[in-house]
Amino acid sequence: MNKDRSVKLEKMMMDQNYQGLFDETKEPEGFEDVYYHIIGMQGLKKEQDDVVKYFESMRDFAYSKDPVSTMYMHILLLATNEEYDKAYEVVDYYKNLPYESQEVVEALHELPKFLKQAILETKQAKDIKSDDIHKMLKSDDYNVLLNGLKIIKNANLNMDEFIDDIERNLISFPSQMVRSSILMLLKEKEYDKPVKFRYFDEKRTVIPKDLEIISIDKLKAKKDRLYELANKDISLANAAFDYLSMYITTMFPEQVDIDDDFTLEAIIALAESSFDRDINDMALEKEAFRIGELMSAK
Repeated sequence: MNKDRSVKLEKMMMDQNYQGLFDETKEPEGFEDVYYHIIGMQGLKKEQDDVVKYFESMRDFAYSKDPVSTMYMHILLLATNEEYDKAYEVVDYYKNLPYESQEVVEALHELPKFLKQAILETKQAKDIKSDDIHKMLKSDDYNVLLNGLKIIKNANLNMDEFIDDIERNLISFPSQMVRSSILMLLKEKEYDKPVKFRYFDEKRTVIPKDLEIISIDKLKAKKDRLYELANKDISLANAAFDYLSMYITTMFPEQVDIDDDFTLEAIIALAESSFDRDINDMALEKEAFRIGELMSAK
């Protein structure tokens, strides 16, 4: 997908112009069009059965353009639609296809675990009560807190009901990466009221809707460059991509220049060092802050 089209579709999504998004992507050029068409369908409150049917009609086309994203989206749509048995059958279907690349092989290895998590989150979103979500948002456990936020996001709940608990975490949760992840969620939900937020040692007041975020398309486009800079070491490149994603999250709402090879090389060095040591969230934050200082001093 060319850059101008990608920007146009992303803006439609951010502006919640779901009819425009639906109409613009009726004749898809790549996987991204299929993805945005589904966003348009969901925004227009189309039946989930119809969303799944559309995706499955486009499955082979989407897979030819982006096999990994196609597999994950297919599984997620089926899990969300509570078609659990079919989702397990689909995992087996993808496993029996010819392997396109090492990236596909690694994705297939993770697919069953992804499906189990998607089923768990779907069931939680269906059965959980508001009081339970408030308790999750008060937890000191990152995984519990994250699950609470995912439920709010996936179930399309009213953000105002939970904003006091969310804002408390934006200020007081120990991990900057977690605080920034929460702010990203508010941005994705287009939350348009001011919230207080601690960015490292600086206290800010921001309106999440007005913040800029690096597009998924732009981030994914860096995979090939990381592969080249990692001397075509696929394991190192994949690890670097994961760290790049975490680095972008940690530094949000500040923008990371991912077009600069200096940044990518620093991330590759961090990923390479992680093979010999366990890097937790707090260690990653220190590395992220150090990389940010290096970039500022360039």
